[in-house]
Amino acid sequence: MEVERKRRLPPANLTAVQPHPEKTQPLLLPPDADAQVAVRLAIGDTLAHWQASAAGFLEPGRAPADSIECLHQLRVTLRRLRVACGPLARAARWHGEDLKPVRTGLRNLGQQLGEARDWDVFIEETLPALSSQLHEPSLSQALKEAAGVLQRSAHLRAKAALESGDSQHLLLQLGHCLASPGGDERVSFRALLRRLDRLDHSLRKALPRLARLTPSRLHRLRIAAKKMRYITEFMASRHDPAAIAHWLAWLRHAQTVLGAHNDRKTAMAHLQVICESAGTGHGKDCRALQKALRSQSLPKLQLPPLPHAYWRGKKSRDGNKKPVHRGPARLAL
Repeated sequence: MEVERKRRLPPANLTAVQPHPEKTQPLLLPPDADAQVAVRLAIGDTLAHWQASAAGFLEPGRAPADSIECLHQLRVTLRRLRVACGPLARAARWHGEDLKPVRTGLRNLGQQLGEARDWDVFIEETLPALSSQLHEPSLSQALKEAAGVLQRSAHLRAKAALESGDSQHLLLQLGHCLASPGGDERVSFRALLRRLDRLDHSLRKALPRLARLTPSRLHRLRIAAKKMRYITEFMASRHDPAAIAHWLAWLRHAQTVLGAHNDRKTAMAHLQVICESAGTGHGKDCRALQKALRSQSLPKLQLPPLPHAYWRGKKSRDGNKKPVHRGPARLAL
C-alpha cells in the first residue's frame, strides 16, 4: 500500500500552482544503446512526462486554458507510450508478456481521455464558427451552454479515470518493467529501424490513391503517420538532424491534413449531441448547423512525396548506402 500511495496521481503536495504545461523534450539516446536500452529510456522519459501532465490536469484551481493544454499533452504522451510499449518493445523483445496488460490499459485510458479532448477541440475550434451561422442569440447561447456542460462532464470522467485504481495499477506495472532488465539478449538497434520500414511502406503505398481511400482507411493511415512521428522523435538523436527535421515537417503536415478530415466526422457527432441537449435535435436549426459544418472547407487530400528514408543512410557515389555518423562515438546503423 505504501508503494501505491507514492505513485498516486497527482503528487500529494499541491500547495503551489505548477508551471504551465510543457511539450515533450527530445530524447537523447547513448550512441551505443541497443534496442532494449532505447525502448527502456523512451518509456521512462515518456512516463515522467505523463505524470507531470496528469498532475497539472488534476490540480485544483488551474486556469481552464492550462487544464486543457495539460489534457492535450497527456493524450499525446499516452499515444507515445503506446508506441513505445507496443511496436518498439515488441521489436526489441523487451518484457513481451508483462507489457500486454499495459498496452490494454493504455488503450482504455486513452479512449477515456480522448472523449474530453474531443470536446475541447470542438468548443475551441468548431463551435465558434458554427454559432456565427445562427441568427437567434438565445439559440446560440443555449448551444454554448449545452456544449459546456458536456465538456465539463467529460473532464470529470477523464479525471476520475486518471485517479482510478486501474490507472494506479498501470503505473505500477510500468514501474515494474522499468525496474527489471527485461531480457538477457542484446537486440540490435536495427530491429527498431525495421519498424520504420513497415510504416514507410504503408505510407508510400497509400499516397497515390489518397483521395480515393475510405474514411476508415484514412484514419488508419493517420495513425500510421503518428506512429512514425513518435518513433522518429524517439530515435532522432541517433540520426542526422536535418533529415529528421525534414521528415517531422512532412509528418506534421500529414497529420494536419488527415486530422482535419477525421475531426469533421467527430464534430458532426458532437453537434448532434449538443443539438439534442439544447432541445433542437430534430429542428431546422440543427439541420442548418449541420449544413454549415459540411460547407466548411477541408484541406485537399493530397500530400507531397515522402522524403528519403533517413534511417537507411545516405547513398555514396557508387550507389551503396553509407551509415550516418555524428562524431567519433557514433555507431554505424
